[in-house]
Amino acid sequence: MITRLGPKDLIRDCEFSSARSGGPGGQNVNKTNSKAVLRFNITRAKCLSEVQKSILFCMLQSRLNHEGELVIHASESRSLQSNREAALVRLAEIITKALAPTKRRRATKVSYSQKRKRLDVKRRNSQKKESRKRVTHET
Repeated sequence: MITRLGPKDLIRDCEFSSARSGGPGGQNVNKTNSKAVLRFNITRAKCLSEVQKSILFCMLQSRLNHEGELVIHASESRSLQSNREAALVRLAEIITKALAPTKRRRATKVSYSQKRKRLDVKRRNSQKKESRKRVTHET
C-alpha cells in the first residue's frame, strides 16, 4: 500500500526559494543566496494518496505550519543546487519515516527468575541497611 517515495517523485510538489545562508563560505555567504528553503504542501501533493496524506498530517502535525506545509531549510553547502538536493533528500526521509508502519508492542511477562532475582537484591539491601542500625539494649 505505502510505497517508498524518492526525491524525484516529490520534486513536482515542492516549492523552492532561496535566502542568505549563515553557513560556510566566508564573505561569499554575505553576497549570494545559497540557503535552500523547501515548502511541501501535503494537501496539494499529487504523488500521495488520501490515506497517505491523512497519515502524514497525523504524524507530522508538530512540524507543519498553519497552511499545512512542511518547511525544510538546508544551508550545509556553499552552492544553492546542492542545498536544494539536500533538502529534497531530507524531505524524502521524513515522509518515508512517517509513512513506515509502526510495530505493535507484544505484551510479555516478567520471568520467574527475574522476579526472584529482584526480590533477592531487595532482601540483601534491606539486611545490609538493617545491620547499620544502632543496637539498643532494652532492659
